[in-house]
Order: sequence, then structure tokens, then C-alpha cells
Amino acid sequence: MPERRWCSQEGCRAYPLVDAEWCWWHHPDRGEERREAQRRGRVHRRIEERCARPSCRKKLPPRRRQWCSDECAAWGLKQHRQQRRIAKSVDVVPTSSNTVRRPPDDFVQFRRANPTLPKKDAAVMFETEPAVVSRWDRWIELNDAMVAVHGEWAPPPRSFPERWTDLRPEHVDAMVDDFIWFRGEFFRTEDEEQFVFAPFHLRWLRALMATFAGRGKTMILSPPRHGKTELLSHLATWLICRFPNVRIVWVGPSEDVAGIVGAAVKEQLELNEPLKLAFCGPGGRFEPDRRSGRSWTALEFTVATRTVYGIKSPTFKCIGRGGTLVSRDTDVIICDDIEQDKSVAQPNTREKTRNWAVTSLFSRRTSRQAIVFIGSRQHPDDLWNHFLDAPGFETIVESAHDETCDIPWDDPERWGEHVGCMLWPEVHGFEWLVEMRELADRTAGRAVFEMVYLNRPHAEGVTMFSPEAVARAVDPSRVVGHVPPGARLIAGLDPAATGFQAAFLWAVTVEPFRLYMVDLDNTLGGGLGEARRIIREWRERYGLAHWVVEQTMWAAGLDLDHELKGWAAENGVVIEGHQTYSNKWDSWMGVTAMVPLFSAEPCQVSLPYGDAQSQLKTDAFRKQLIYFSSNSTAARTSRSSSQKSDIVMASWFPWDAIRRLRAQVVADAGVDYEQSYTDFGVSSWERAPWMAVALAG
Repeated sequence: MPERRWCSQEGCRAYPLVDAEWCWWHHPDRGEERREAQRRGRVHRRIEERCARPSCRKKLPPRRRQWCSDECAAWGLKQHRQQRRIAKSVDVVPTSSNTVRRPPDDFVQFRRANPTLPKKDAAVMFETEPAVVSRWDRWIELNDAMVAVHGEWAPPPRSFPERWTDLRPEHVDAMVDDFIWFRGEFFRTEDEEQFVFAPFHLRWLRALMATFAGRGKTMILSPPRHGKTELLSHLATWLICRFPNVRIVWVGPSEDVAGIVGAAVKEQLELNEPLKLAFCGPGGRFEPDRRSGRSWTALEFTVATRTVYGIKSPTFKCIGRGGTLVSRDTDVIICDDIEQDKSVAQPNTREKTRNWAVTSLFSRRTSRQAIVFIGSRQHPDDLWNHFLDAPGFETIVESAHDETCDIPWDDPERWGEHVGCMLWPEVHGFEWLVEMRELADRTAGRAVFEMVYLNRPHAEGVTMFSPEAVARAVDPSRVVGHVPPGARLIAGLDPAATGFQAAFLWAVTVEPFRLYMVDLDNTLGGGLGEARRIIREWRERYGLAHWVVEQTMWAAGLDLDHELKGWAAENGVVIEGHQTYSNKWDSWMGVTAMVPLFSAEPCQVSLPYGDAQSQLKTDAFRKQLIYFSSNSTAARTSRSSSQKSDIVMASWFPWDAIRRLRAQVVADAGVDYEQSYTDFGVSSWERAPWMAVALAG
């Protein structure tokens, strides 16, 4: 290490300038620059009395000159010490390429050929200010000193294009290899070891690189705690280093959570010295000059290594789910775990997330933009469920445990054999998975465990109506409103004063027995007025004369509605009540009694699907059937329910009347039978005939 030198001015402990005996403050030839700097400093201090920390910028309190608080002052001291460590290796005052910007190449060549030309003359020749020439000269001094210590600098080599728009699918292999080198060279774990790529990490990496090269859409579903966010944050750092002009938007479940990732990426760019030396050169940094006006916060920052000026969107922007992307151009959108338990708890929040994805995310997509979704399943009807079969999506679904494994779960002595069947056995062994299952059994239930860790949202015990069986009932040849000849109509009504009111109309044929969905109505708001409306409307449209209405405290108002009772008597409409209690789980008379109708051969239920309106109504019924469970029926008409089931309940209310109708039709048909007693004759009716036979015997 070179011997330390100090300024020749007595009492000054500052570092001297390169090839000089004095520091900048005491150099006899720098008097004009000092006076100009002091003048500018006084003006700047009067105008910008704000904290010098880029992420703070608060107004300075009284008797504070640079930092607004002790916390910001500690941050400044940390930065100062860090730059001092860099300076000791080259024996110069550290000046980054952002504070002293790189001069034009022709000026560098000219200045090296004419080092003694006065600054004023050089400024006239290059049509600039003497102060700018002074900064350019400073850059040349610093660069020469850095080259003398570190040698000529060049960024790490690459075998793929430097421009984002020039990437093609044939560059994927080179990009994957470069990122593997990049992560191993510049990142370490908490134990200061290199990151190890699991096989599934390499699958993700290749899919992500293909998405970047082809500007496509990729969704990765994985169990929690399998390195999703960490891998993506490192990948975002790689993109910034390799493509300085890239524009990345990181979407999290909230802006605060997304800001945590932004802070991690920003910290790597600020404090990772090997990374800065490799991609910024000696003394360089990613952080822009304060006077540049570029942002440098955890939620939004722009790197100083950009090669194109005037790009309005930042390098890295963090937003939360539901945030706006208006007037922001992006090249990469990364959505990390945007679905969480709170966002899927209510149907309206799930719908809001889907609408936001369509109106904000995909509406901003261009031909040069890549979109990545990564997360874990949170609900059978979450956003990921709608993307699984969407066209144009590359989908990877991982399970923490291979379901084809035949090693029993309940044999602790064989838990050690679960190695090849685990997704990441080196980090999360089978004991960890068993612990997660036991915890779920005691809290949320086995269904949640299988959905989150095994990516099986339709686990055993969650649904009564399987999606495959319900799909068999779909009939594209029928539309809403179609009534088969000879069928009898009966409807169920699930009333509600608030929330959703549901009405369901069946057409029933006995020989052969089959249920035909004719129509349904699911109205938000309910009330007596809506109940009267649907009863009158379906009477006029279908001639419906039989209703089964649930008897609740509110529905009792229908029985006291003299206007409705009078209208029903005049039009021959029967309105009977239905009491709901634990009978809804009865295997003979409950909702579960409808399950065999869907699985029968042939299917005994017909759902219309012949036009857009039929598909809309049938899909609403199918969705509630598939997600129907004891949890979903607790608040079936509530607007805050986790999953509505009011349509299913309205379709079940007429079930008892349908069974009575079927029995009545069979009885009316008549059956031939043999008499058990045939010795009938004339009798005085004082004694029964069989008694007479008995006496005679």
C-alpha cells in the first residue's frame, strides 16, 4: 500500500490532490474555484435548506446545517467512512463518476495532448464554462490515478446483446450462464456462502430468461419459503447491471412490502463494493448525483449508469397491489406474492384484484414488455386460478412433495426416505412438511395445507361437488328460459334484507327423472320489493306457480304481506316455507343429496350453456357448487362472506318438494297388484269378512 500523504499546509490532515502537495482547499491555483464553490454553496444553502440524505430531504430544523436528525447524521458518517476506505487504496480523495461526470472523448484526447492550456481557453474551444472544464480535468486526474492502481477498467464480458430490445430466444442459454456467474460472484447468504441453485431454481431461471428474451408472460406457483423473492431480487439487480436503461416495476401485496425488496436491491447497488467496481469502474457508483434530480429511495430510484438521458420512468419502481401504472413505461413487471389471505378473503376483493390486473397491468403491456407472476396459492378462486389455463402464459406449478410418492406419511421411521420426492430436501425436509401439516390441522385445516404447500386447491374434503362432475351437466344445446315439454316448474328463493338474494328455477321431469335449470337471479340488496318482483316476473314469463322460500326472521314478512298473498291466491301461486338448520348436511335430504345427480350415468342435471347469458348464469352456479363447503355457507348472503353460496341454497330449497312430486307422479300412474284376500262376499257388515272366515275355521 502506498505511503499516506497529507496536505503540506500546517495543521491540515486532508488528502492532497494527485501530483500536488496541497489539498483542494489549500492549493494556490484553486482559489477561483473555491470562491465560486463557496458562492454557490451560500446560494444553495439559502434555497435548499433540506437534509442531505437522498432518501430523506426533510426541511432542516433550526441550528441544523446538513442533517435533519441524528439518524441521518449517522448515515452520512457511514457513507463518509466507506468512501475513506476506498480512498486509502488509491491515496486520493474519492470522487465518483457521478459527482465528476465523464467528459467527452474528444476533450480527453485534447487535454492529454495539451495539459497546460488554461481552463478558460479550453472552455472557449469546447463552448462550455471554466467550471465544467475544471470538473472534466478532475475526472481525468481521478481516472489516471485509478488506472495506475487497478489497471484499465472494462465491464465484465457478455455473450448476449447490450440492448434490451435486441434480446432473442437464442440468447437464453448465455443469459442463464451469466446470471449463475453473477449471483455466485456478487451475492452471499447470511452464512457468507455462495447461493446454491436447486434444480427447480434452474427451471424457474430458464423460464424467466425466456420470458425476458421473448417479452412474454410467465407464472410460477411455489410453496412458501422456497427462495422466490430472493431469486427475483437478485435477478432484478442483474438486469439493472447488464441493461442500465431497463425500467422495472416491482409489484407486491402492498407498497410497504414492495419497498422492502426495493430497499434490498438499492442496498446492493450502494454497498456491494465488488459489484460497483465491476460495473461502474474504480470510484464509480450507481447512486446519481444529488443535483441530477434523479430519485434514489427504496420505492423508486434511477441509476447513474444509464447511457440514454431523458428516460422519464425510473430504473426501479415499487408499487402495491392495486397501485397505478399510468404514465409509466416499463420493460419488466414482476408481481411477487400479490395474493395474500386478506386479498382473497372476500369475493369483492378477489374481483377487484382481477379487474386491476386487466385494467392496469395488462393494459400497460407493450411488445417489448415482459410480465412475471410468482406466488403461492391462497384460495381456489384467487388470481392464479384464472391464469392457469390462460393463453400466452408459461406456467410452472411446484409442489413441496411429490404426490406420486407411496411412502406413508404416518411412519416416522421412514421419514428419512422422503428425499427424492421433496422439492427442496436440502433446506426443507419432510419433517418440516409434516410440521406444517400438523399446524394446519390445528388451525386452518388440512384443505389449506394441501392448497398452499401441494398446490391442490380442490383437495379432498374441501368441495362436495367435483369440478369434473359439475362440468358433465353443462348442455350447450340449451339456453336460459328453455323448459322441456311435460316438465313441471318449481323455484327456490333465498331472501335477504341486505347482501345477495338468490332465486333458482328448476324444471322437473319424472320419467326419466331429470332436473333442468331454467333460470336464476342473484340480486344485490334484496328486500321485500325484490322478492315480490321476481315472484311476479317469473309467473308472467314462465307461468311458475310453486315457490319454496326459506323461513327466516326477515322472510316472515312475506307471510304477512297481504298484497302478495292476495295476488298469489288470485293467480294460483303456491308459496311454501322451508326451514334450514342442520338438515342441509343430511345425506338424504340435505344439499349433499344433490351430489349423486351430477355423478349419475347419464347425468340427471342439465345446465344451459348455449349463449352468453346462459354461460354467465351457469358459471356463477357452477362456481358456487365447486366451492360449496361448511365454511362457505355460514354467511351465504353476506357481502363479506369468503365464498357466496346463496345460489346453491336457493337451488336446494325445492328439493323436498321435488321428491314429493316424484312420489306423487309414481302413485298416480297406478300399479297392478295381487289381492292378499279374495274370499269377499255379501255381508251384513256386522262382522268383518275375515272374522267370519276365522270363526268358520
